[in-house]
Amino acid sequence: RSSAGGAWKEGKVTTKTRSFGTFYIAVDTVAPRITPKFKDNDDFSSRRSMSVKISDDFSGVASYSATIDGEWALFEYDPKSATLTHYFDTRWDRGVVHTLKLTVVDGKGNRTTETIRYKR
Repeated sequence: RSSAGGAWKEGKVTTKTRSFGTFYIAVDTVAPRITPKFKDNDDFSSRRSMSVKISDDFSGVASYSATIDGEWALFEYDPKSATLTHYFDTRWDRGVVHTLKLTVVDGKGNRTTETIRYKR
């Protein structure tokens, strides 16, 4: 199963493909999934990083963004494991509860936002 993509334009579905065969039209209305590898309010004071698994069953993950306490945070994406990893730095205080807000958008604009608190 593969996707040729496509868009709704002027009352029609349009796409470009270089393949022959049977095609069908499907609608992607399911938002991506965010699966933290930790629980809300976990203590990360002895860890160097945190990881979150992201996935989308249909059109795939198109983009993601993350903030910690309202400030942009760098997360590295490993497509092989579909995992986002943040390596802690000195920007955020230790001994404090922080709020991670992660938003993931799929190829058709469906969006999931997860807010998770953790102690660092």
